[in-house]
Amino acid sequence: MRKPFAAVVCAAALAGCAGPRDTASEPYRVAATIPVGGSGHWDYLNFDPAGHRLYMSHNKHVEVVDTETRRHIGAIEVAGFSKGVAIVHDLDRGFVTVGTSTLAPGPDAHEIDVFDLRSLRVLDRISTPADPDGITYDPASKRVIAFTGDTHLAVVIDPAREQIVKTVELPAAAGSSTSDGHGKLFITIAEKADVVVLDTTSFQITRRFPVGGCRMAVAVALNAETNRLFVACRNRTLAVIDVRSGATVAHVPIARHNDAAAYDPATHTLFVSTLDGTLSIVRAEPGDRYSVVESLQTPQGTRTLALDPGTHRVYLSSAAFAPLPLGAMRYPDPVDGTFGALVVEESHP
Repeated sequence: MRKPFAAVVCAAALAGCAGPRDTASEPYRVAATIPVGGSGHWDYLNFDPAGHRLYMSHNKHVEVVDTETRRHIGAIEVAGFSKGVAIVHDLDRGFVTVGTSTLAPGPDAHEIDVFDLRSLRVLDRISTPADPDGITYDPASKRVIAFTGDTHLAVVIDPAREQIVKTVELPAAAGSSTSDGHGKLFITIAEKADVVVLDTTSFQITRRFPVGGCRMAVAVALNAETNRLFVACRNRTLAVIDVRSGATVAHVPIARHNDAAAYDPATHTLFVSTLDGTLSIVRAEPGDRYSVVESLQTPQGTRTLALDPGTHRVYLSSAAFAPLPLGAMRYPDPVDGTFGALVVEESHP
C-alpha cells in the first residue's frame, strides 16, 4: 500500500499523544492486544475464517496468530518484504506477495511465495512483474489474483499449477479489491478515483466508473445483499456506490489517510482503518442512510485491519514508534518487540 510521505511523517510524529477518554459511552473498544514481537515495519493484515488465523505482514516475515487462543503460533519467512496473503484451503496452500520497501532495505524481490498452511514452510516461489502488492483469492474462478503497483497489472495465478495464466492491464495502480463471490472483482484505481470491474470468468475489465466526490480511492468493501460498494477516499470521504448503476448514492465523513476497510453484513457495520490512529465505524440503515457511530482512537499507524465475521471482532496491526529527532523528515522505526494485533469489539455486545 502506498502512503504520501507528508501524511506519514505527520501521523507518526503524533504517535502516543492521544489523551485519556471517557469510554463509557463508546460502542466499541480496544479489548486486548495480542503480542507478536520482532522488528520492522508491516503492511497488510488478513484473516482466515476457516482456520481462525491472522496473517500479519511484518518485514521479511508473515506472522501467524491463532485468534481463538490469541497466541502467536509461527511465522512464514519470505525472500523480501511481505505484503498480502491469500489462502486456498482446497490445496492447503497460502500465497504471499513479496516485494521491496524503502522502509526495509533488502533484496530486490518481485515474487509470490507459496507456503504450506500446516507447516508454514515456503514450498515454491512464482516470479512476477515488478512491485507485487495486494492479493486475493476469487472462489468463483478458483484463481489467485495479485496486483502490481509500478506495472499496473492484475496477475492471475492458477494455484493448483502455481503458475501465472494471465495478466490484465489496469488503468493505474490498484488501491484495493473485493469480490462478490460470483465472478466480479471490484478494484479501486487510487490515483484515478475510479472503480473497475474485473470479470473473473473471462478476466476482462467489463466496467469502469468514477467515484463521485472522491480523491485517491483506496480501501473498498462490499455489501452484496444491497449491491452497495463502499470506497474510502483520502479526502476524508466514504463514497457509497450502487454497483448496478455505478452511481454514487451517498457520502460519509471519515478520518484521513485510510488504508483498509471491511464490512460486517450481520451488524450492517463498516470499519475503515487510518494511519492517523482513527478507526472510522459507520452503520448502514435502510434507504441509503449512513452514520458514523464512532471514531475510535487507536495508536498512530494502525492503518491495516481484518474482520472476523463470526465474532464481529476487528484486528489491527500495531506497534510503538521510536521518536524522531527534531526536524527529521522520514518515517520513524517501530520499537523492537512491540509489534502485535489490537482486538476491537463492541463495548456491550
